[in-house]
Amino acid sequence: MKMKFALSIVITITLILFFIYLYNRGMVLDISELKEGHHKGILYNGTPIWIIHRTPAMITSIKKSTKSSKLLDENSTSSEQPNHSVNEFRSQVLKIFVVEGWCNHGDSLNTYMPTYTEKFKKQGIISPGFYCEDSNDNFDLSGRIYSGSKNKTNLTIPNYHIKDGKVYLYKYSNQILN
Repeated sequence: MKMKFALSIVITITLILFFIYLYNRGMVLDISELKEGHHKGILYNGTPIWIIHRTPAMITSIKKSTKSSKLLDENSTSSEQPNHSVNEFRSQVLKIFVVEGWCNHGDSLNTYMPTYTEKFKKQGIISPGFYCEDSNDNFDLSGRIYSGSKNKTNLTIPNYHIKDGKVYLYKYSNQILN
């Protein structure tokens, strides 16, 4: 009886450690075939992540957003992102954007809107980018929040780096994947 109990404890502890390992491990995504203007959505540790291959028009739109002075935190000084993403484009590589899909006010998923249409204009959406229907907040294509929004911070940029056509996502900023 004691042997079965001890064995069940060992199995339970092993399973717990295994699930902790799974939760904390990083993820590698091949984006070498992600075409310009396309995006990929994934779920990483329970968090939706958008990976977007920006077009020249998207990059121009980001520059217009910056010049408009309608952004609440245009320099991303009070935002959550890795050091390599503290820039106008909030990315390590200009053409590739990696961002968490949750709206910062709670657990609503943002809608990714790569182009601006009349429908969005009628709804009061300011520009292409990301939109939260629950809070009615609009973010530009760098995930930066516009002034007058309920949210006060830009969308969160996860810990990641890009190398050799792959995105490496990390739970912690000091984690390294090969």
